[in-house]
Amino acid sequence: MEGCAIGVYGLHPAAGTTHVVMLLASYFSDIHKCKTEVFETGEQKSFHCFEHFLQGKSSRNNFRTKRCIYYKYEDLNSNIHRKEGRICIYDFGCQDKAVKSLLLCDEKWIVGSTGIFHAGDWEAFFEKKEVKEQIARKGTSGFHLLKNHGDTAKQSDVSVKFDGRSYTITAYELGTEQNILRLSKGVRNLFAKMNTQANLY
Repeated sequence: MEGCAIGVYGLHPAAGTTHVVMLLASYFSDIHKCKTEVFETGEQKSFHCFEHFLQGKSSRNNFRTKRCIYYKYEDLNSNIHRKEGRICIYDFGCQDKAVKSLLLCDEKWIVGSTGIFHAGDWEAFFEKKEVKEQIARKGTSGFHLLKNHGDTAKQSDVSVKFDGRSYTITAYELGTEQNILRLSKGVRNLFAKMNTQANLY
């Protein structure tokens, strides 16, 4: 398998980006037995808490769980890694400056909310200059939309319009997942569907 870089970006604070990142890490490393590397960007410190929860201690730079390595505090100026035979997942949080790095990834997972107060966030993301330019060049292939705090697998369409053209991207909902290390059947099926569309599995 060729190396693949997956970027996960939140449209707003508390969108659940890190939660989705950890679910994806479990999906690839546990379900598909892939060697997986996960990178936390910025100063979120979520991985620090995750390691302490799992192992009762916190290391300095990285830690392992099964086939997965978690790296803390990855510099956004670092190159996007693609390693043969490995899945590399990036947690970009909701940092606006991370959009350029996100667009360098092979697969771009955008995480938002089903709530009415965040309804405009989807349109605002696709109005970003660099996002519009990439879609104009390459289309919407590689973009995966996930609405957190919803009903798992329920789907709806997000419409994007610019330069006289209309694009429609299917958005899937994700409900509460209690155990990020043991994925429910609903989440396994949802990720299988979304990653099959990405030609990953």
